[in-house]
Amino acid sequence: MPTAQEIEVYTQRYETYRHLDKLRWQMLQIAVAAAPLSLALGRNADAHPQPWAYAVVGLVLIVLGFVMERIRHGITENNKVLREAAAAVGDQFIPSPSSWRRSYSAWIAYALIALGILSFSAQFWGG
Repeated sequence: MPTAQEIEVYTQRYETYRHLDKLRWQMLQIAVAAAPLSLALGRNADAHPQPWAYAVVGLVLIVLGFVMERIRHGITENNKVLREAAAAVGDQFIPSPSSWRRSYSAWIAYALIALGILSFSAQFWGG
């Protein structure tokens, strides 16, 4: 029979996993909302985005991509402790974390970073 402390550790780690997973995908939602909004607000008289708007979008995408990657790393680290806590309380169904090569969130984060670099550099070659 698991102790109260083991159950508490399991509960907290599972809640942390759920929170980080929601947070990870919220970064993508923020990127999808912020990029077009920044470009729309940065339009000049002929309806083309100004160079600073490309820089803002680029920086936002780069930052959100790095944040997504850090959250994915936090989920992986949390999963190690969660698996141990789950074994202590008898839960054998916690999946092992996938490698970054098989993780959709990792590839999306890398794509955000790449798009951010392209957008940021667009300010130098005229948009």
